[in-house]
Amino acid sequence: DGIDEIVMSVQLVPKLVVALVYPVKETKVLKNGNVVTQDNAGAIGLDLLHHPERKANAVATVPSRDVVISGPLELVEQPLMALIADLPIYIEGESMPIAGVDYECWGFVAVIINWEQLLEEVGIYTRFDRAGLLFSLSRTNLVTDTAFTIAESKAITKSGGTLSLPSDTLTQEVNAEWFLTVGDPAGFKVDWMGWSISLAIIGSLAFTLLVMYALVNRKEHQLLLYRMMPKKAIA
Repeated sequence: DGIDEIVMSVQLVPKLVVALVYPVKETKVLKNGNVVTQDNAGAIGLDLLHHPERKANAVATVPSRDVVISGPLELVEQPLMALIADLPIYIEGESMPIAGVDYECWGFVAVIINWEQLLEEVGIYTRFDRAGLLFSLSRTNLVTDTAFTIAESKAITKSGGTLSLPSDTLTQEVNAEWFLTVGDPAGFKVDWMGWSISLAIIGSLAFTLLVMYALVNRKEHQLLLYRMMPKKAIA
């Protein structure tokens, strides 16, 4: 299904160090015919507190008690762009100091999502092209607190800077973190707002929570969790 298309792996990260990855190696054929081969062995042992792109997200995840998303960023274990969704696991008696505060946190579960495949699954490029609209999707960097573009109309990318969004645009914001800006070169003449909001869901916490829920309820992932974590943490 769609989740199997976009989810690359699940990582267990006790004390902010990647201890277990599933799958370690895998080759699968996507419904579009593309063959994806991955080797995640390089992620095992990765200390996120010393990783320049994942440190901020890891530190923010522990006190959040909620899903925190980083990326898109290039993975250490393979040259692919991914979103990383971290979900903290709180267990009584555990201890993890963050910025001088001690949290009863075991670590977290990280879901690695294939960024390009996610965009294809949502159909963001196709929908805007068919509507004759230009778009730019951006998000806020947790470290610099500045917005950066993570996807845009292919016509803008291919123009080499000669094409940009018109001055008359509309922007949809999600969680004060994700921003979808849309413009019509001829002036707005279509009712795009409804489905553009649905496209923005790719960056929402609700979507990622759905992915998390589906993953940890699949039998093989439950077995993975039981190997590493106390049963009371995933009961």
